[in-house]
Amino acid sequence: MKKHIKLWLRYRFARTRVVFRKLNRYFETAMDSKLEESETKDLAITIVRRAIANPTSTMLIAPISGTRYIHFDEIFIKLNENLITIVNGTYTYQISISDKETEALLDKFNFRLEFIRKQWENSIMTKTKKSLGNILDELNSKFIKSI
Repeated sequence: MKKHIKLWLRYRFARTRVVFRKLNRYFETAMDSKLEESETKDLAITIVRRAIANPTSTMLIAPISGTRYIHFDEIFIKLNENLITIVNGTYTYQISISDKETEALLDKFNFRLEFIRKQWENSIMTKTKKSLGNILDELNSKFIKSI
């Protein structure tokens, strides 16, 4: 009887070790992929932040869908809800981000776009000081030069 109990305990111990090894391998690969995913997400967020801060990038908002677009050199960036799409002409990257990160990026984008709007508005207001006649003469001279 003792022999059977010892054999059974050895068997159970060996099976438990096998199960733990399998679980360990599974969780190691899952954790590795999560680390790679986190690094990719951080890189994408940094790229978007730098593109927003760059004064030469072109930024657009689609009024109905609320999608934001950024164009810088050969890089196109699309900001959707919880998704960043980066296209560099050769590859397309789609990275999922959390709600908190999405809100932070959208706020940064909106503030930058608002700053650009204020600059345009100031330049428009300075041009209103000219008389309408001067504006017409200026447009006519540019139109004649282009012909």
